[in-house]
Amino acid sequence: MTSCILVFALFCVTSSALNPDWRIYQYGHRAWKIDDGLLPGSLNAVAQDGEGYLWVATDQGLFRFDGVRFTPWTPPDGSQLPSMIFSLLADRDGGVWIGTIDGLLHWDRHRLTRFKEHQHVSVQIMLQDANGVVWFSPFK
Repeated sequence: MTSCILVFALFCVTSSALNPDWRIYQYGHRAWKIDDGLLPGSLNAVAQDGEGYLWVATDQGLFRFDGVRFTPWTPPDGSQLPSMIFSLLADRDGGVWIGTIDGLLHWDRHRLTRFKEHQHVSVQIMLQDANGVVWFSPFK
């Protein structure tokens, strides 16, 4: 038993923690405030995609945060998103589902798909189950 513990101790990967002697202000951090031009409007939803981007929906549009700045996101085909985005869901394939006042959209990192069969409904809640199926609740 002692030899097992010795072998385990020899092959353990060292770990490190934050220095307990440092004050919180000694660590690098950044806070994004209204004065910095954070986001217009009120926050409706947030999701993080497979590439690490944060997607933020407000009542003023959809924004993508790259760790440094928030930029308004518009589809690459130049089309307009519906005026109100209620919900966001980052799926396990790296895409982002967008629930709007006028239906459901899906961004797969290359193109935006609009589900016409769900137009004219409001999509406010979405989730992905263990099998990868995306569920949502449409409201008319």
